Amino acid sequence: MSKFKVFILLLLAFVVSCSKKEDKSPSYHKGDMTILTDESFKSVTEALADGYMINYPETKIKVVTKKEDLGFLDLLNDKARIVVMSKELSAEEVKAYEKQADLKFLPAKFAADAVVLWFRKTLPKQILQWKKFLKECSLIRKILSLTELILVT
Repeated sequence: MSKFKVFILLLLAFVVSCSKKEDKSPSYHKGDMTILTDESFKSVTEALADGYMINYPETKIKVVTKKEDLGFLDLLNDKARIVVMSKELSAEEVKAYEKQADLKFLPAKFAADAVVLWFRKTLPKQILQWKKFLKECSLIRKILSLTELILVT
């Protein structure tokens, strides 16, 4: 009878040790996540989130609209893990983030502003005039904070 009890005890220990344990550690491939974004980036953020969820179906991403300043405060107060915003952080804000998160601040840029001007090839005089104007007025980029100014013919 004691051999039977030892066998049952070993069998029970084996079953318990082999049972699947849930991994509660954070993962990029599964779980729930909330992204705070400004209204102006909502559609882009939702499209990126949808694409990510297609590649990782065990991941559920919720996109919440919030003003940039409030979203950044939520990031600092551990109420959010990801914030999408357009403003550049000040040196003080970067220090506050690095102190709170204990990580180096590394922004991930995914969009840029640009102006595209289209011309018909049959209007070379106007194209040359615009190119000359834009070359002389490189100030336009600074005024409009443009990354690119593109002429397409």
